[in-house]
Amino acid sequence: MAPEAVVTEQPWTEADLKDEKVSKKELVDYILANANFDFIVAKKFTAKPALLVKNTKRNDLVQIYKDLFASSSFRSESDPSLEEALAKLALEKQAAKKETSGTAKAAESTHVAPVKKEKVVAPPKYTKVITSKGDSMNFPVNGDSVSVFYTGKYNGVVFDTNQVAKKPVALKVQVGRNTVCRGWDEALLTMSKNEKATITIESEWAFGRKESQSSSKIPPGANVVYELHLAGIND
Repeated sequence: MAPEAVVTEQPWTEADLKDEKVSKKELVDYILANANFDFIVAKKFTAKPALLVKNTKRNDLVQIYKDLFASSSFRSESDPSLEEALAKLALEKQAAKKETSGTAKAAESTHVAPVKKEKVVAPPKYTKVITSKGDSMNFPVNGDSVSVFYTGKYNGVVFDTNQVAKKPVALKVQVGRNTVCRGWDEALLTMSKNEKATITIESEWAFGRKESQSSSKIPPGANVVYELHLAGIND
């Protein structure tokens, strides 16, 4: 049985809405805080809150607010957070883009209609713990240039970092171009701008069976931990 949505009473009367006693920002904040993810996507409400306030007409915001109650599309207690849902959507779009591109190239080279096969997705070889949330709206895709502050640790000891100077300089990384280990590439795709997270990477997606170039103290086959701060995207 699907979980029940949280029952919510309307905070504003029809008169409040008609007399413009409720600001556009209040409407945007309420919708983002209470609507479920399907409703937000259907209403194309996935931009930054400030942009939604700026670019959406007040009458349209009022209608979306009314539609929320008319459809009872409220977020349930068991639903993922908006940040998690947007991160998942970004990954799904990226995967769909890759699959479409690969299928088109195969069809063009062989002139034979491609046979779609079920893709077996192996579990990721890293875990991520968010230590500070980002903007929940802007996520990098493969090919983007991102700015990252990082600290790498093995057995609790720092082996590499770019945050020792008084004014540290962010590392520029092109996502998905094998300029860093796969654990970084995969984790960065799930992070929104200004997010901070601690990722624990298994050896296969870290340095593998080779000794780390950053430190001879990391043996082959070792798991490592990175504290990452995604400071910018295509800045």
